Amino acid sequence: MKGIIMEKRQYVIITDTTTDMGIEYYKENNVQLLYFHYTMDDEEHVQYMESDLSVKEFYDRVRAGSMPKTSQVAYEDAFNLFESVVKEDKDIFYLSFSGALSGSYQTITMAANDVMEKYHDSIVKVIDSVSACGGEGLLLD
Repeated sequence: MKGIIMEKRQYVIITDTTTDMGIEYYKENNVQLLYFHYTMDDEEHVQYMESDLSVKEFYDRVRAGSMPKTSQVAYEDAFNLFESVVKEDKDIFYLSFSGALSGSYQTITMAANDVMEKYHDSIVKVIDSVSACGGEGLLLD
């Protein structure tokens, strides 16, 4: 990570659920997640939450004609997650879904800047992966 100095404190790697790595990967590698929400059949879902649809249920619904509608990450979700980490005296390295595909990168960057303004000693480095799904997951891995 040339040009990124994160030596002062421990840091946490955070990404969003668009990396599609499987929930076990995140647990095994101690990667925290910022969850994307989507709506399907007039029901709101949160990707990778235990209460969410399984992969099989999701694709069964798609095959039956349902289409998910996605939304970008909420500012409050990003700010609250970042704040909870920096309050533990840890910095953040965030790998984001492509800024060309979603407004989430801008929202996450705003939340990161606001957290760093509130907690002056903190570093929240947001990286635009310029990719999605498997491509973003490869960068994470």
